[in-house]
Amino acid sequence: MQDLDIEAVLAELGGNIEGVARQLTRKRRTYSLNELESLRQTLLSNAGTIEAIIRIQKHDMGESLAEIT
Repeated sequence: MQDLDIEAVLAELGGNIEGVARQLTRKRRTYSLNELESLRQTLLSNAGTIEAIIRIQKHDMGESLAEIT
């Protein structure tokens, strides 16, 4: 997992979140339930990816600390 390019993943997540923001800031007053569910799923998926990155970084930090001590 150390080969994971976290910056690239975060850049993709940023793009996904910007896409959701663009959808929600259109001058429409109503959204279908399907549209809202799709946006919700995108955000939930992004949150899961961010949580995975945090776990990986914590694991990597733990390995680094073990090497020092």
